[in-house]
Amino acid sequence: MAHRFLIAPDKFKGSLTAQQAAEAMAAGVREIFPAAEIDLCPIADGGEGTMEMLATILGGRWIECPAVDANGREIESRYLLAETSQGLTAILEVAETAGLWQIIATERNLLTASTRGVGMQMAHAIQVHKVARIILGLGGSATNDAGCGMAAALGVRFLTESGALVDPHPAQFTSITAVDFSSRISFPEIIAACDVEIPLLGKQGATAVFSAQKGATPVDQSSLEEALCHLVKICRAENTAGAPGAGAAGGLGFGLLHFAGAKIVSGFELLADLLNLKTRIAAADIVLTGEGSLDHQSLSGKGPVALAEMARDLGKPTIAYCGKADDSVRTSEIFSQIHALTDGSLALGVMLSQAATLLKERVAATQVRKLSFITEAEAMKENFKGRTNYWMCRPEITHAKDLQICRAVLPAGEGHAFHHHPELEEAIYILEGEVEQWVGREKRILKAGELAHISAGVVHGTYNVSQRDAVILAILSPGSQTGPFIVDVSDREPWASLR
Repeated sequence: MAHRFLIAPDKFKGSLTAQQAAEAMAAGVREIFPAAEIDLCPIADGGEGTMEMLATILGGRWIECPAVDANGREIESRYLLAETSQGLTAILEVAETAGLWQIIATERNLLTASTRGVGMQMAHAIQVHKVARIILGLGGSATNDAGCGMAAALGVRFLTESGALVDPHPAQFTSITAVDFSSRISFPEIIAACDVEIPLLGKQGATAVFSAQKGATPVDQSSLEEALCHLVKICRAENTAGAPGAGAAGGLGFGLLHFAGAKIVSGFELLADLLNLKTRIAAADIVLTGEGSLDHQSLSGKGPVALAEMARDLGKPTIAYCGKADDSVRTSEIFSQIHALTDGSLALGVMLSQAATLLKERVAATQVRKLSFITEAEAMKENFKGRTNYWMCRPEITHAKDLQICRAVLPAGEGHAFHHHPELEEAIYILEGEVEQWVGREKRILKAGELAHISAGVVHGTYNVSQRDAVILAILSPGSQTGPFIVDVSDREPWASLR
């Protein structure tokens, strides 16, 4: 049976689209397994790349539409129009008109940036094409205006105490005393797709979490938060401001909820349903994913993390590749392995310009973790003398860095010491019987079918077996010197997790 891989990365921002990343990873896999069955499934989380993703799934046609960018400059934008079971649907991305990518660093100013271009696209789809539904991917915005620019383009009027019309960007929010919905156009169903669950205000809100990376200084942040607080008060929308996702895309989530009656859904779940992702994960032996940066924000449910959690629920291991990864993700145990390009010594410019080649090479060099269970008759090659019997698995290595496994029978009524390399990870899987594991003063009872980890730093411990012989598998990190044991790499369960 050929090895089956599902390759489902998000984009590597600034270097690779999700499709390009998937193709580079597939090329790396084929260097190890030329006959592998590879299912390419680039993903998005509702941000940049969502339109392209849905265009592949839904078909449809691209619609050209005049709009403005976040700084109010005229641009020619596009969105996708597709026939679906819910009727004619327009698929838009915030980043298409209000994207950070369009604004150079010296021109970024969140106090004046606006989502008006988003509203212009929505109005075009509603008035020109009479759509039954709008799907709007949130993410990648250069704004922090709580969707007021979008609302103004859709007919919502922001007024001063004297009744004068206000151009609703954050620098002007404190002059707003009333919001008039009487001229707002009628809306179809509006679905906002995102995987950011932050509220609009506060320490976990739009300004606190995302504004700095869009160019806001600490002084700007104070002014922005004050402006948003005033807006929420005028709109009497405290509950909406606290809703999960209200802070997405610089508060555009709030604007869509309050001004347009939208529904916010998980961008990943929306795409997962359209991509039939659960079925594709179930058909794979292992899942490869990744994106440019895996960090604490990724843990809020962004694509690769959500994918890995879905794969874990289906009993499939997931390996992640990225430009960089922080400690919060590395210690989360969501991924079986994480490989970051920044783990090497290459300069940032080289990593960005050669991302596809480096990603392919990193995949090809991955330490293959293939664990398959075989019978004692198949496994036994040599019986080592001593208190504990070991069997060496068949040496059919297809990659030089496979994990090592030793199978041990621990006789009942005895204590068995183990010695562990302090710099290596190890796991113990109980095949039969019951073992009392002691590491220092900590005791744990391990029963058949259970897996226990021995972390780096642990030097020795004991296993006590009281009633009947126990059979264990010791799974050792690559490079371990604690035993001459290698893993059977039968094609029956390539890269399968212990289960």
